[in-house]
Amino acid sequence: MIECDSRCKPNLLKLLHFYNIRKKVSISEEPSIQALSSFKPSEEELNFPYALFVKMDPRPVRGWSWRMLAPLDAVPKPDDSSINNEAHYKRVRYCLGLPEGAAEFKANDGLPLEANADICFGISFNKGCYVGQELTARSRFVGVIRKRIAPVVFKLPVDPSSIPIESPIYRISSSNNTLIGNRPVGWVRGIEDPLVDSSKQQVGLALLRMAECAEAISKGDHLWVDASGAAAPVSAGSIIGSSRNRIVYPFAPFWWEDNIAVGIPRMANPLSEAIPSSPC
Repeated sequence: MIECDSRCKPNLLKLLHFYNIRKKVSISEEPSIQALSSFKPSEEELNFPYALFVKMDPRPVRGWSWRMLAPLDAVPKPDDSSINNEAHYKRVRYCLGLPEGAAEFKANDGLPLEANADICFGISFNKGCYVGQELTARSRFVGVIRKRIAPVVFKLPVDPSSIPIESPIYRISSSNNTLIGNRPVGWVRGIEDPLVDSSKQQVGLALLRMAECAEAISKGDHLWVDASGAAAPVSAGSIIGSSRNRIVYPFAPFWWEDNIAVGIPRMANPLSEAIPSSPC
């Protein structure tokens, strides 16, 4: 059984059938099963009689969440606390730098190493031939992954609907608010909803050019999201103006090895926060 973003199901089924060729394997959608996640599963949840699957999330931060597969009619509909937990799940996941879904991975266009698949047990370098193996293996052999999906923190609260996914992030001089370079240093991949707790800053995910972001940090320059939707880069001149809420700060998740994000500050471990226990 494969868990996937519901938006990807038609294309995934088509792809699996395409590569199935003449094998006697039946591949179909399973609409009667739902996927659930829990931060701190209770004994009752771990021994849920109707669960088809209850296991720790296999991604690198051991124990950060658990996954359950169960029939749709076997689990109560989420209440308000579960909805809040879903928001908390996204926040923790963003702080850990773990992308999910078609938009965050940029389905059909993104590269596995840029989505951190190499450090999230998502790629086998011992397996035989597979589509895309050459580029992936060569990038790993060279040892330089120039872009990675990483957490970003917004300077001020922002409405996620005002910043489209894939909005470019530019480096702006802190001395005169002018554009540095003529290409983005990153692209927005996700933004959490505004927080009720004003003591916490809003977190998102972005695909970042790691070395260029590190240089911007060392020089004290700003990283600014251009949400205009224009195809051409923003022009020189005073850029930021009143849109200071679109200034972002890049971070590396606490669990990344030191050589992955040299010069990028570390995000605090989000698991130290109080986390609700109900599934979402």
